[in-house]
Amino acid sequence: MRGLLEELRKSVEEGNCEGLAPASSEAPTLVLDALSDNAMLVSTECWRGAYNTGSGYWAVNRSAPYAPCFITTDADHHDDGVLSSFYKGRAIGDCIGSDTSTWDGLTFIHTSTTATGMCRQFAVGGAWDFPTLVSDVQRTR
Repeated sequence: MRGLLEELRKSVEEGNCEGLAPASSEAPTLVLDALSDNAMLVSTECWRGAYNTGSGYWAVNRSAPYAPCFITTDADHHDDGVLSSFYKGRAIGDCIGSDTSTWDGLTFIHTSTTATGMCRQFAVGGAWDFPTLVSDVQRTR
């Protein structure tokens, strides 16, 4: 995996992923997940806010040259080819949003966006669910 970190750093603008340039002398923690026989998903924490975090994700070749394809710095979870992000508008969690992107074998496709509307203290988790992007993902295996 020699050279992967440098390729990742070159793929994002400076300051967009604090996890790739830590203040300490320690190398960042990179998490690797298989996507296919030829591709891997690489992630590292990029930012941390008061009640939200965001990790950077890249699809890369399994061997050098890695040719990282930047996906996002806003996701917080990967499971079986689906990247997801969940974020609160306020600490009490009365307004939230989420996004997903799904691996299609070549790249990640934005597959859903939802929000709960304005922060009005109606209910923890939000009073409504307003999807603004809905996809029917068909998996073939």
